[in-house]
Amino acid sequence: MTINTKMRFPIIFFLLLTSAYTCFSQGMVSIQHTMHTPHGNVPYDNYLVIPDNNFNMRGKSRPNSMTYDFRVVLKNDSTFSSKAKINVKDIKHHTILIKGKKEKITFSPSETKSVTRITMEGVKIPGVPTDSCWLFRTYTGKINVYSFLAELGTEYAIAIQDGVDGPIRALTKENLLEIVEYDNPKVHELIEEGSFIEAIKLYNKKK
Repeated sequence: MTINTKMRFPIIFFLLLTSAYTCFSQGMVSIQHTMHTPHGNVPYDNYLVIPDNNFNMRGKSRPNSMTYDFRVVLKNDSTFSSKAKINVKDIKHHTILIKGKKEKITFSPSETKSVTRITMEGVKIPGVPTDSCWLFRTYTGKINVYSFLAELGTEYAIAIQDGVDGPIRALTKENLLEIVEYDNPKVHELIEEGSFIEAIKLYNKKK
């Protein structure tokens, strides 16, 4: 079948638009990493397509962020600590609102190098900026879990990491199966059932 030349551009445009909409609706985020080479450091973006069911809290209404003590490091290396909350109303554009004595300042993830919540017990919950949200490491182990809120635990988990040096990847069946060892059938059974967090916790218990 041949396609009329005049029809090619509309068709190509439609396919690109459809592809972009699919990724955007699933919650695509990118994280900038640095590759160390003999010729210097090379920055690159690692893209995560967060499945809709994870990014939308598996059908639950999205929670509001509490006000916490945050340490914010901006792109220009300016550092400050303040009580703040994360605005998560817009799923694709999270922001942090800092209330000063005379004005309010809003920061987006792209304007920061890192955001860390400091709990009352002094525990640090580091946040990695993506292009649309911060990913906070809220559960640590052989597999680390990242959430879009700075809440310890796995309730808001959307991404995972194999160890401390592995790339941060979306919490999906495929990504989990690539990480876990094949000599633990119970872990694989949980993953196949869709019980990802239970599988991660069981895997992390193994020495």
